[in-house]
Amino acid sequence: MKSRIVSSLYLIAIILASVLVFESCQKEESLSPRKDLAGAQEFDININPNDTLGGIGGGIGGGGGTGGGGISEYFNAIVDGTGASFDLYTYSSAGGSVIFAGTNSSNLHQISFSAAGAIASGQSYELNGFPYSASYRGSSTNLMISERGTLYIDTIATNYIRGTFFFDGINQNDPTDSVLVRSGTFQFEF
Repeated sequence: MKSRIVSSLYLIAIILASVLVFESCQKEESLSPRKDLAGAQEFDININPNDTLGGIGGGIGGGGGTGGGGISEYFNAIVDGTGASFDLYTYSSAGGSVIFAGTNSSNLHQISFSAAGAIASGQSYELNGFPYSASYRGSSTNLMISERGTLYIDTIATNYIRGTFFFDGINQNDPTDSVLVRSGTFQFEF
């Protein structure tokens, strides 16, 4: 009788373990091209596979708090064929809208994004005006507003954002003045 109870318990344990393993498996994504990233290769947009969260909480930037080890923060792009880095990061959200930017502390050039709605991880946003737009300010007199482009949010968390972008910007005061922003990548704490 005792061996029969042990055998029954053993069988139940195997069934429960099998159900647990089966239920914990997630459906794999297909290997077909992602429509939300269509055109990214054309404009040389790449997400750096070596970027990791690394422990959100402390570190550089506006992360605050304790713990974590911080992350490697960056905000880079190719502007009219020349590499540009932005070492100051800002992020603000209120009333469902989001604004974030990267600013170069030495020349005050800036790339900023505005979303009149929530943004989410794994989503692409067309940068062609309202509700999602981008801008580039190369000097105090020439603000270039995105006419077309894409912002891809790879990850957004409570105090962290990472993504890629590209856009064509037009000077609102002189339509013959434009900027091409390519291969944009950013990752920072806020």
